[in-house]
Amino acid sequence: MISVSDNYLSEEQFKSLTSIHLEYNKVHWVGKKSNPENALHELIQSINEEGIGATAWYNIRPINPKLHNDISSYTTYMGKSYKPSKLPKRTYLYYIHAPKTGGQLIIPDIDEEIKPISNRLVSFPIQYDHKIESYTGNRVSIGIIFWPEIPSIYKNANENNILTFNRLWEEEDKRNTI
Repeated sequence: MISVSDNYLSEEQFKSLTSIHLEYNKVHWVGKKSNPENALHELIQSINEEGIGATAWYNIRPINPKLHNDISSYTTYMGKSYKPSKLPKRTYLYYIHAPKTGGQLIIPDIDEEIKPISNRLVSFPIQYDHKIESYTGNRVSIGIIFWPEIPSIYKNANENNILTFNRLWEEEDKRNTI
């Protein structure tokens, strides 16, 4: 059910991914038939999961993130669900930088902990709730979801284009904590 692939990218691909300049606070849409414009797009297309395209975002999480489910997190805004009728199968996490200590991926549904290791690709069934264990240091990963049907929250996304979107759930979180 859980897949772990270490040394996923070549050294050259990894260097390219860690040296690009992107907006880290955005959701990146990469259509299945789009032409990759950078190393992030190439990473997404290398996974080769079924779907029209994928959303990807950089996870630079607070020290104590909460248990969550990616479908609910990334298709809900202002209390309204934009969940498509056909759901993705898996969540993918690609680790760029591991923290000094902690930062394990915790999946309580199956009592699993996965250590963050640079250049590691992990995937698990998307319906699993998960969180990141407390950590010290810098931890950076990329979350990726391949969509068989595009949630309406991602307007204008299709299999041929590359787009960026605001992280709407973070905007909603800010409003709810003020």
